Amino acid sequence: MPSDRPAPVRIPRAAWLTVSSTALGLVVAFSSVSMVPVALPAMIEDLDASGVQGQWFLLAYLLACSALILVAGRVADACGRRPVYLTGLALCTLSVAGTTFASDPWLVVALRGVQGLGAACVITNSTALLVEVFPPSRLAVGIGANIGIMSVATAIGPLVSGVLTEAVGWRAVFAVGAPLGLVGLVWAGFALPRVPRAPRRAGRPDVAGALASATLMAAVVFGANQAGASGWTPTAVGALVVAAAAGAVLLLVERRAGDPVVDLGLLRERFRGSAYGATGLSTLAEGSVAVVVVWHLQQDGGSSPLEAGVQVTALAVGTATASLVAGRLSPLFSGRALTTAAVTGSTVVLALIALHFAGPAESVPLWALLCAIGLTGGIFKTANAAALNVGGDAGQAGMVNGLRVAVDNTAVTVAVAVGLAITGSAGVVVCFAVLACLSLLAVVPAWNRGLHAEEPFRVRATQLAA
Repeated sequence: MPSDRPAPVRIPRAAWLTVSSTALGLVVAFSSVSMVPVALPAMIEDLDASGVQGQWFLLAYLLACSALILVAGRVADACGRRPVYLTGLALCTLSVAGTTFASDPWLVVALRGVQGLGAACVITNSTALLVEVFPPSRLAVGIGANIGIMSVATAIGPLVSGVLTEAVGWRAVFAVGAPLGLVGLVWAGFALPRVPRAPRRAGRPDVAGALASATLMAAVVFGANQAGASGWTPTAVGALVVAAAAGAVLLLVERRAGDPVVDLGLLRERFRGSAYGATGLSTLAEGSVAVVVVWHLQQDGGSSPLEAGVQVTALAVGTATASLVAGRLSPLFSGRALTTAAVTGSTVVLALIALHFAGPAESVPLWALLCAIGLTGGIFKTANAAALNVGGDAGQAGMVNGLRVAVDNTAVTVAVAVGLAITGSAGVVVCFAVLACLSLLAVVPAWNRGLHAEEPFRVRATQLAA
């Protein structure tokens, strides 16, 4: 007797090839985030760099990447995502190769900036490339695979960096990135399909919007980093004032732009606007967990860097596992249900971590709690990213995902600065209590998004009813 259930939608071979390429590109782009901080002391000593130059070894990448995320997404929508992605991966590869042989501190800073530019092109287009080749009902599977691989790469980065720096030297940290990037570039040239560009909107390039968005993102990242490193100095406060002014200019400019860098309609739309709000609040709640735990375990718990790092690895394991599973859940549950359940779970786990450090829940292993927060975070990230692309304009996929990455990056930067500040002044228990409250707030936009007629679970329900 034939089944009334609709046949599962097949994922084409081109989609899996694209996942393999974007996953490799994300490893190249994100490895720098987790590997370089470990090698930083050796870099400063070997290059005879000043403390300011050492700070810029990290900051140049962060500023360039954050400032150009929105611009890179819009350029890719206009010029093609494949060429922009390939250009970004090439810039990452060339910059790490150059850094391997650089002997001047300021040259390293410049090359790190170039790497940040390349990373912006890779990161903001990774999901947009998946949108082009995945069936809408299976997009979450590809996004989950990318998030899972990225989480593992970010988690093992510090360990690999420590081993390479101790055994060979800091240059080896960059040397391994060059062949990896080259392999990724060659593979991307083969694996990424040539997809016709979506029709471009009428209007001149939004130069003013690009400048305003870049200034906004750079100022927020710089200000938050300064606040985290030195407190709320005039420099940090001034940077945030510049960010506020740039944000106001961006709003004014984008209302009038014919082909804007940021379509404000995305924020006004209930379904997508709520998703961006949930992204920001969820990341504010969870973005500093690893840093705060490592800092507390070393400063107050007497743990070694290795011991603290092993504990935090459980978070990445949870994220990687959940992101792969979440991709299979989107045809069964709405984005609202998955994201609301995820942030609710995160709220409970963050509260338990606070109780663990306070004493009442001390018997619950910390690694288990960190794995749990990784599980809830992985479900949220995958389901939310997939939902943002439901029923969207194909010509805006770069913008849609670039805005998500921009919100996420900004929230992480602010979360780390605020999390360390609270921990240093009020203690780790208060910090996690605050994080639990932020996660609880994320429940509101997660639920408020409502339902979309083109969500995979709605389409499947319609097919079953028919």
